[in-house]
Amino acid sequence: MANAHFIRARLMGYATQTILLDENKTDYSFLLVEESIQLNEVLIKSARISGVGDTTRYLASSFAKENDITLGDIIKRMPGFHVLRNGVFAYQRKIY
Repeated sequence: MANAHFIRARLMGYATQTILLDENKTDYSFLLVEESIQLNEVLIKSARISGVGDTTRYLASSFAKENDITLGDIIKRMPGFHVLRNGVFAYQRKIY
């Protein structure tokens, strides 16, 4: 079988099928047998800060800590934000 040739069919979700080619045969059939595959675990993380056009989005939960009591505790950790003593906050030096 040094010069043997094979044809192989593969499709995700099915077992790989391999058939030995015969020089006297022109038609071959493959029987697809379902076979599950184990995918590796994937961890997806959201970007802490993202932007589109003139809109900047912050993922507040990524700036939160266990002992936070108010939203102000989280906001003061976000880049560009400052919480003033009276509870008012500023973003990029503008008071809101």
